[in-house]
Amino acid sequence: VAGQTKNVRVASAIRRVGDQISGGSTFTDALASEPGLFDPVYLGAIRAGESTGRLDAILDQTAHYLEREMDTRRKVKETLRYPVMVIIAMFIAGAIILKFVVPQFLTFYSNFNADLPLPTRILIGASEWFGRLWWILGLLGAGAGFGFWRWVKTPPGARWLDRMLLKLPIAGSLFLKIAVSRFCRLFAVLYSAGVPATSALDTVSEGVGNRIVADDVNTLRSRIVQGEAVMPRPDDAVMPELVYQMLAIGFESGDVDRMLNETARHFEQE
Repeated sequence: VAGQTKNVRVASAIRRVGDQISGGSTFTDALASEPGLFDPVYLGAIRAGESTGRLDAILDQTAHYLEREMDTRRKVKETLRYPVMVIIAMFIAGAIILKFVVPQFLTFYSNFNADLPLPTRILIGASEWFGRLWWILGLLGAGAGFGFWRWVKTPPGARWLDRMLLKLPIAGSLFLKIAVSRFCRLFAVLYSAGVPATSALDTVSEGVGNRIVADDVNTLRSRIVQGEAVMPRPDDAVMPELVYQMLAIGFESGDVDRMLNETARHFEQE
């Protein structure tokens, strides 16, 4: 595998994993010794497959999950590419108009010797202000963008961003469905591998990609630990009721992975 891996860093990591296995380490521990390369969900599935003797089946299921995840990301990027380009073009066009176009009308209007309408005066004032301070605005914008980027890397900032993403019109529903689909797929992979429900939920909460949805997963785990029923859906939950219904049916029928895979397929189609 290392010989066929083009990424030099990944190939070196795979060789080190092989060396550790040759030295007596388990497959899971060898993978876990490469931080940042294998996420906790993947390691949890591998550990379960290794302990139950179903490593080949778990690797196959995990590969299918990763392929679906890559396909979903690709579709989202393709969908958002056009509106993002339009928004960027609008800002560029607005800057060009304020900087170059409006000043050309300034001399023309000044010959009227008459009071201009308020919208026109505002536009001319904005153009003059932008023409003098454009570099300050650029620096402030870059600084604000960098500061915001650093802040969303902190736990409070990341949590605020995840909450705001779910509240966005139209796009918020998309982000929620992606996170819910990811939860269903991940939990189905781990549970079918023989990982206990509470341990699987612990791992899945780190892999859903949204901290607000992860709160729902942690609440669900707490209810299962306390022996409570999955239904009814908590009032403060963001995951749809369908997820709780299908999960409850899965636990009652002993067919959790199939129920969750069907639920994931539904939200992926949505």
